[in-house]
Amino acid sequence: MKKYSPKRIAAVIADPNTGEILAMGDDSTFDLNNPDNLEGLYSKSQLEKMSEKKQSEILNGLWRNYCITDSFEPGSTAKPFTVAAAMEENLVNKKTKFTCDGYEKVDVFKIKCHKEDGHGTIDVKTAVAQSCNDYMMFLGRKMGAKTFMKYQSRFGFGMKTGIDLPSETRGIVFDREKGMGIVDLATNTFGQNFTVNMVQMVAGFSSLINGGYYYEPHVVKQVVTQDGNLVKNYSKTLVKETITRETSDFIKECLKEVVKTGTGKTAAIPGYSVGGKTGTAEKVYTSGKIGRIKGQHILSFIGCVPCENPQVVCYTVMDSPAGNSEATAYNTEFWTYIMKQILPYMGIDKTEKN
Repeated sequence: MKKYSPKRIAAVIADPNTGEILAMGDDSTFDLNNPDNLEGLYSKSQLEKMSEKKQSEILNGLWRNYCITDSFEPGSTAKPFTVAAAMEENLVNKKTKFTCDGYEKVDVFKIKCHKEDGHGTIDVKTAVAQSCNDYMMFLGRKMGAKTFMKYQSRFGFGMKTGIDLPSETRGIVFDREKGMGIVDLATNTFGQNFTVNMVQMVAGFSSLINGGYYYEPHVVKQVVTQDGNLVKNYSKTLVKETITRETSDFIKECLKEVVKTGTGKTAAIPGYSVGGKTGTAEKVYTSGKIGRIKGQHILSFIGCVPCENPQVVCYTVMDSPAGNSEATAYNTEFWTYIMKQILPYMGIDKTEKN
């Protein structure tokens, strides 16, 4: 926060093999043992002048858990989900090539890839590594809206995860019964025009990398008495299977390539096998105006370690850092700052040569 002055930062850390949320937090904080106390944030004179209504608004803002109560467009972190869906439907394979010329003409719109001069002829792994919008739109056309929306639902988008915390948002996706148009299908494939919360992304992503098992995320592991006697255990709850192990293994190859040669190279951690995906989503107005807010972006990175057999997932979000709101390296710096402390703490061994 001090270095880049974003509007917000947040992180969620989870065990992808159980659904356990190991940690979550954002930049707002309050004393959990004294939640009505604002003295650490405002001076005595400021509080005396502040109305009860204003104090109530501030407290409600502090008490919000951004990781589950707020939603946003996921941007390119949605691309591994698009690829997984297309592979499950046998519409593409590892060798399927497509030529990205920098844009797609969809209806009357020219929808650009982030690399406006195009990526050239690439396969699906390269498309994920280089974050090619054009390739994702190609996959969307092959799937069609009905199939694409089926997989959005399968991955848990547009519905509550069931996490044991209050006030979770569902996010916003297109109604499966009403369907979506070809333009919306095109933009959805690369993470625009639908919204997610952070725990939704972590739960869905975990299923992509753990062999296809979607576990209900939970915070409480067990309840014990003051003397340490066990009252109740909360074991992992398998909700559904999203993809096959074969698809899951290939998605992990793609995620590793993102960090090895692609847009996530700054997320590499010496000695560890890291896989993940970067995301950059231009913010939209939430009230009043319609459209996108120029110069404001949600930056994100969702990654796992070790990539071949993930034991931990970390998802970080940074909202519009000052200076350059599209600098994905700012957010991957945040991600690696956390993970360099987490990995030794969890006892996860290095597997790669430096």
